[in-house]
Amino acid sequence: MTSPASAESGRGHDIPGFGFGARIGFGAGEGSQRSAIAPPRRPARWRMVAIALLIPALLATLAWWNVAEFSALEQSNEQTRASFQKRVLIYDLFGSLEQAETAQRGFILTGNAAFMTPYEPAKRAVTTLLSQIDADGSNTPVQHDALRRMKTAIDAKIDEMDAVIALRRRNGLQPAINRVAGGDGRALMEQLRRDAAIVRSEEERISDAGARAVKAHVASTGRVIVLTAVVAVALFLLALVAIRRQRQQRYRADVATFDAATRYRSILDGTIDPIVILNPSGTIELINRATEQLLGFSPAEVERRDVSAIALLPNELHRTFPQWIGLRNGAIAAPYRTDIPLRHRDGHTVTVDAALGVMKLADGEHVVVSLRDVSARKRSEAIKDELISTISHELRTPLTSVVGALGLLRAGSAGDLPDAANRLVGIAESNARRLIRLINDMLDLDRMQSNQLQIERVPVDLAAIAARACDDMQGAGSARDVTVRCNAGEQELTVLGDADRLMQVIGNLVSNAVRVSPPGRAVTVSATRVDGMARVMVDDEGPGIPTAFRERLFRRFERANEQQGTGTGLGLAISREIIQRHDGRIWFEDRPGGGTRFAFSLELAREAGDARVPDDAPGGVLVCSGDAATVARLSDAVAATGRSATVVASAHAAHAAIAERDFDALLLDLKLPDGNGFQFAQAVRRTKRGGALPIVIVSATARGKEDVLVPFDLVDWIPDPIEPERLDTALRTAIARTGTARPTILHLDDDRDLLDVTAALLRDDARLITVSDLPSARAVIEHAAPALAILDLHLVEGTGLDLLPALVDRNGVAIPTILYSAHDIDADMAARVDAVLIKSRRSLPDLRATIRHVLAARRA
Repeated sequence: MTSPASAESGRGHDIPGFGFGARIGFGAGEGSQRSAIAPPRRPARWRMVAIALLIPALLATLAWWNVAEFSALEQSNEQTRASFQKRVLIYDLFGSLEQAETAQRGFILTGNAAFMTPYEPAKRAVTTLLSQIDADGSNTPVQHDALRRMKTAIDAKIDEMDAVIALRRRNGLQPAINRVAGGDGRALMEQLRRDAAIVRSEEERISDAGARAVKAHVASTGRVIVLTAVVAVALFLLALVAIRRQRQQRYRADVATFDAATRYRSILDGTIDPIVILNPSGTIELINRATEQLLGFSPAEVERRDVSAIALLPNELHRTFPQWIGLRNGAIAAPYRTDIPLRHRDGHTVTVDAALGVMKLADGEHVVVSLRDVSARKRSEAIKDELISTISHELRTPLTSVVGALGLLRAGSAGDLPDAANRLVGIAESNARRLIRLINDMLDLDRMQSNQLQIERVPVDLAAIAARACDDMQGAGSARDVTVRCNAGEQELTVLGDADRLMQVIGNLVSNAVRVSPPGRAVTVSATRVDGMARVMVDDEGPGIPTAFRERLFRRFERANEQQGTGTGLGLAISREIIQRHDGRIWFEDRPGGGTRFAFSLELAREAGDARVPDDAPGGVLVCSGDAATVARLSDAVAATGRSATVVASAHAAHAAIAERDFDALLLDLKLPDGNGFQFAQAVRRTKRGGALPIVIVSATARGKEDVLVPFDLVDWIPDPIEPERLDTALRTAIARTGTARPTILHLDDDRDLLDVTAALLRDDARLITVSDLPSARAVIEHAAPALAILDLHLVEGTGLDLLPALVDRNGVAIPTILYSAHDIDADMAARVDAVLIKSRRSLPDLRATIRHVLAARRA
């Protein structure tokens, strides 16, 4: 949704960096530390889980309690109904028994057989009812005993009635009446009534207990229902409270976010520096008011657009936005950039300096770009350049004339001068030279700061330079009564350097040594070879360097206490810069006999006749051609890069050279006296040293379909006549590929065009070895040990998966593999590789991103 800040600013976008719940501190904390920005805390998962489990458990408990109470109530009701039913059966039993007895007496008194009609059914009913009463499993022991007696009495009563009926039929009325009058039947009925009363009394007791239980369960069920209602109401109220609390927290978070966004916008719009915020994809997320004033664009015109809307970026489509700005692993390699061209709304270019910072948010790494208009700095630099030009042309030239004239006067060109005048001329000459050195040091310092100090690297004799410096400093030594001795020796010390700058270094060291040496002492300059390096040493017999000053000795404008009145404090700083730009080292040390030794060492240049380069030496380029003119042109191109060229005239000699040591690149003429250039290239790729060697082909024919036979990472194919610029570019590209620590990737595909496109895409990321068949791929694996393999599934002969058993490194660990195919891949096949990409669904940038991900995962 749109944040409050967006509503206020009216620009229709969220302000990044201030999410809900962020606590933002401004101002200084304790000491000099700034208050930290605390990230929002995640909701406690255990609380939600506890609530999610507790409420259903509580409701389930109440439901179970209700069910239990209703079940108990139903059981009590069932018990009451059973007791009532048993009493009804007892009443029915006596009714049937009395019905049988009535039928018996009617027959006895009248002899009418019609009275006997209900007799038998009544007897059967009595037996059935007694069985039903006795079959009830809920009978108590008392009831069980009473029922047992009732059964005996009923059997006796039925026998008695049957006997009287039989007597009436057999002997007539009077004997039957006499039998009835005997009272046996009445006694049995009284016993039955007593036992039945016992059963009914026990049932009444059970019924009363059941009624009480029903009443108790009804009351308990009511309490459970009330409790359930109370709990439901409480949960409802708690839910209302929780919802209200959540809404209040959300409101407070919205207010805090609005305040933070307003503060953030005020800070951005209040700063005088233009600020641009870029999202992870490289589009402009926000600009402040200073940026509007600098570039003339309104926020609506540039926000949500690519950064190229305001920045003049190089046309490098294969590079991603993080690559453009150097963003890697959450940090920017070069956070401070100078002289960045930006596009103004009216079309002219605005040059700025930029400071880049990373802002890590949930959606990725945003880049904060702080700009500084360098127009004022450019004007200051123009003024400074004009001043330097004035100093260089208007001061150094007349000062040189002054020094020369004073030197001639002191040498007696105008005749002998009086001692006093000669001393004054010497003072004037010395101070004029000091002024010249000061001007030169200031100019050199400016060149160093602007990275414009030019160093020419040509073969020079360092011993001769040291001897010449000694001669030049004799006058300065004589002025202080200090002898300058030279011990350069007879041996030539050839280095690649700038003679004038090396002379300046030695002159600075000797000048300092003369200045600190007591009168009558000597300064010795030595040049010698030490451990394969050319070394120059300047020894003085002065008091040595104070301990407290040693750490600052090579800093700018630093001077020892006893030298406060002399020197600029720039000589040693400039000397160190010059030596470092010669890839050398400068230092000082105490002399055992007293005094100080300043020394520097440079690498000796290789002798011209030495065609062999040590095995571990970098920069070697192998030139393979049998044509003398071609060899000359290729050798000149190699020399222009500062590399040494090893020339061979045949494929056999080239194989021997590659087997002997590593090369940075191979310049190959396809016309060889002892073989075909293509076959030689294929053979080179199968060797250990040549598996990843960059190759530049030089041929009299233009590149055609023949190169499909070449399974290697071809840098360029240069037709004859050779274009020097193209050859130089290709050679430097090949050397650059070898000099960078890029992973070697094997790409197997029978589509040569795809191999070329992929190679162009990954040119800056990896050293790609492209092959179109399985035998060539196996040869590369055997000798080049790739860090990753990209395989096509379907080849002209076989499949890319046939290569998997061979894709193991020297430690037996599987080499990461990406299956890059035009066909769908099933799950079993995908499980055998690290990643699967379908050509019709994934772009080449996806392939590059996958390569980076797989390699990063393997390194982790």
